[in-house]
Amino acid sequence: MSEPGLQHIQLPNDMTKDKKLTPNDLWVYICIKSFLNGKTKECYPSLKKISEKSSLSIPTIRISIDALEAENWISVKKVGRAQRYYFTPYKNFEICSVSFLNKKDISVKEKAYLMASQQFMYKDVKGYGKISYFNEDLAERINLSETKIAKYDQSLIDKGYLSLVRSGAKDLESGIYLNQKFFKLDELGQAIVFTLGKHEKEIKEHDILLSEHQEKIDTYEKSASWLLEKVLSQEKELEELRKLVNNKNEQIINL
Repeated sequence: MSEPGLQHIQLPNDMTKDKKLTPNDLWVYICIKSFLNGKTKECYPSLKKISEKSSLSIPTIRISIDALEAENWISVKKVGRAQRYYFTPYKNFEICSVSFLNKKDISVKEKAYLMASQQFMYKDVKGYGKISYFNEDLAERINLSETKIAKYDQSLIDKGYLSLVRSGAKDLESGIYLNQKFFKLDELGQAIVFTLGKHEKEIKEHDILLSEHQEKIDTYEKSASWLLEKVLSQEKELEELRKLVNNKNEQIINL
């Protein structure tokens, strides 16, 4: 069970970019991170607990942990008999909800495939994640074979979580029409993707407004600075004129 208050798990983008990590490794990363305490940022689940969470064997988990550590996505510190896990900072990420993590009717391999693919989904239609890549291109991006992608797609179609829609685009070499994949993220328990996406959009809009206000303030400050310099310059000129007038007056009196 994940730590209290942890409603979702962040999965960094580009983890499969160098072809050294697989969706399976990403799944282990998510399962370890699901034990993270949101307040203390500490994480020290036993291998047995990770195995129960991920439904993977301990030897398989060890291999993924070694791979994740070698690629600098996590660091592991031995403290007595326990292992503490630390996560390397990142900027861009996808969201895995706790409800998706605990979903029973989707296999571990299908979950790993979905989480590895999610960063390549367009989320312009509420409730759906759309992928327009050919399986060959997607396989290259997530480091998973085309055969397995096709297998998991068919299983998700059978379970009602995926729909294929034929597009007007064709592969230039084969002439085959491209099927767009529509993953039903809401039904997969990933509605939080859109909630957080909405918040992120609001934050960006807020940041833009702040930036615009700051530009106006900077402009006003520059104008005020220019006016102050102008006033000081005019005061200096007036002072010099007073001195001239006083000198003239003294000369007239002396005459």
